Amino acid sequence: MMIQRLTALCVLIILPVALFAHPGDMMHEWDLEEEELRPYDAAIGEFLDERESESLDDITIGELRELGARLSVTAQEENYVRRARQSSRFMPGSGHFMIDENLRGALFTTTSVAVVAGTIVGAYFVLPDEVQFGEVGYINDSFREIGDAWHGESIASLLPAFGVLVGGALVQAILGEIASNDAEKLARRQIESGSKRFEPQPFFYPDPRGRLVLGARIGL
Repeated sequence: MMIQRLTALCVLIILPVALFAHPGDMMHEWDLEEEELRPYDAAIGEFLDERESESLDDITIGELRELGARLSVTAQEENYVRRARQSSRFMPGSGHFMIDENLRGALFTTTSVAVVAGTIVGAYFVLPDEVQFGEVGYINDSFREIGDAWHGESIASLLPAFGVLVGGALVQAILGEIASNDAEKLARRQIESGSKRFEPQPFFYPDPRGRLVLGARIGL
């Protein structure tokens, strides 16, 4: 059974690559992590388990095309989940908007904006008085005067503001991770419930950059 799975997978990968790739394009398209390959292995396993009584010789080209169609749906599903996850990690809530979870997206985005704004305001108010707006005219003073004001401060006097910035960045990173996991969970829930469906596109696969590609380099 394992030999059947590996052979079928090799056929489905090598055939379009051989037909459409240019020299030097074959090396990196399936450079995916083991965890990222599990959905494809599961799809192949399910397909072959349905034909458990058949030998490899009995699998026709038509059946391989059917498997290719199933893998293309899996690829689109994984790409859908990946984009939502990565987008919400970079900007909390944005991935939720991509999958039409607007209420939760607005919640995460509002929280993210509040964290950023709070960090900036907090860092400003712990700056030394000599570099705040009351003492330095950032609009009317020259760059030299502004620079002299900042150069007159020691590292120790700026540490509180630096600490606030680091703390804010840490909170934002944690929020991004929470939003990322939530967007991934919601995207998979949509797929599992059938509210989000994809049509088969035989011989279309994901590459490490999250695109769907035909063969090796003919991308969508």
